[in-house]
Amino acid sequence: MRTKWNQMVIVVLLLVVITSIVVYMWIGCAELIHFFDHAAGKAFTGMKVIGL
Repeated sequence: MRTKWNQMVIVVLLLVVITSIVVYMWIGCAELIHFFDHAAGKAFTGMKVIGL
């Protein structure tokens, strides 16, 4: 019984670690996309200003 409980604890910990890593990666990707979107918008406005 005790070994089974230990295994469960290990599995739960692994799941928590994996989910946190995935969430962190998702947040990082979203931040990068937002940053690139912002940079592209600035570049486009700059090009428009130069064009005008």
